Amino acid sequence: MLEDLADIVAEITNRLGTTVGSTFFTQAKIKTTAIDAYNWATALYQWPQLETAKTTTTVASQYYYDYPEGFQIDSIMRVVVDDDLYEIKNFDDFLTYKYSDTVDADAYYASDYGQQIFIYPTPTVNGLNIHIFGLKVATPLVENTDETIFTHEGIMGNEAVVKKSLGVLLPEANRKQEGQAEEAEALAILSNMYSKILKRQAKYQRLDKQMFDVPDYWGDNASEDIKNNIGEF
Repeated sequence: MLEDLADIVAEITNRLGTTVGSTFFTQAKIKTTAIDAYNWATALYQWPQLETAKTTTTVASQYYYDYPEGFQIDSIMRVVVDDDLYEIKNFDDFLTYKYSDTVDADAYYASDYGQQIFIYPTPTVNGLNIHIFGLKVATPLVENTDETIFTHEGIMGNEAVVKKSLGVLLPEANRKQEGQAEEAEALAILSNMYSKILKRQAKYQRLDKQMFDVPDYWGDNASEDIKNNIGEF
């Protein structure tokens, strides 16, 4: 089973048909390619395995804050300040609203730009908690015993890493078509994995949201205009 970096390197070596002592496809080269392929795979989609949250604190009169260390850029999903949920907005819209003449006292907005997070309204006191939810950068593979984010959740992701590596290495041995096929299969595996994640997440019922808007044809108010009876059952 493909569990750690050593397993992945060994499998790539085996499929290349080379020995550990090969001077063309050295173990160092295969290992570097495997690490690059893993970085590609983890950055391809918003994998749940990378979801995380960190907390910082407000500074009075400051509305911008650095991205938490280790977060992927442009990956902020939620911002909560002092128990208030801040809606994530497009940065241009955020600025337009912040500097508009008409503001809503109950509006709480956040956005990001580059490596900073912006919030509105601007904090007036120090020390309020800012909880930031987003995606972390996957821990790099370094040691042979290092496992991937797919090892315990989605093992086929490691197979995709092997195939992506082969897609890079095979063309160097004049096996371009084989390499293209391997890379296409790697992408297909990861795409299929992520589509299953999205389907599973789509089953989660939203809080206070009706699953369907269905007319109440047989309720007590069935004689009333059907459009006024949506979901009344």
